[in-house]
Amino acid sequence: MGSIGKLVIAFGLGIGVLTGVQHLWLAAMQQRMEEVSKEASSYLPRSEPVVVDFSKTREWLDNQPKIDTAAAQRAGLESQFREMQLRNRAAAMGAPQVANGIPTMPGQGVPLQYYHPPGVPFR
Repeated sequence: MGSIGKLVIAFGLGIGVLTGVQHLWLAAMQQRMEEVSKEASSYLPRSEPVVVDFSKTREWLDNQPKIDTAAAQRAGLESQFREMQLRNRAAAMGAPQVANGIPTMPGQGVPLQYYHPPGVPFR
């Protein structure tokens, strides 16, 4: 018999043995689960199914407090307005202003006078 034939027979026997072992193990586990379920039913009370009333959930969601974002929006607008006022005051006084707000490194901040003449308020 050739080596290919022996190889095919070996694979066939291996697959057969593995399938048989799987079936035996599965049958043993199913039997064990049935035994445990019979034992458990003797000492555990019968459980009731969970019932959810979604109308109460909807009522609870509808009664949640509403988040007012108008205060945050007003604060943002007031902050922008205050910043504009400060820039206008600085421009009116002729103070050098920096376009990108980082005047610490030379060459990085471009004086705002190149973009906007001093003394003229921002719009």
